[in-house]
Amino acid sequence: MKGYYCTFCSLICLIVVAAGILFPLGLVTRLWYYLIFLFFGCIAVWFIVVSVWYWLRVNR
Repeated sequence: MKGYYCTFCSLICLIVVAAGILFPLGLVTRLWYYLIFLFFGCIAVWFIVVSVWYWLRVNR
């Protein structure tokens, strides 16, 4: 996967996290619910770092 698409993957993960936090669906008291969205948030950060790294390498 090219680094160009990692930005879009990051945005999709962040949309999933935002939707999960805004609409908890009655699972507010469940720790695993928040851990899932923490995991998606970490993946989003990883994708954005990979994307920036790709663009820095390509634009030398």
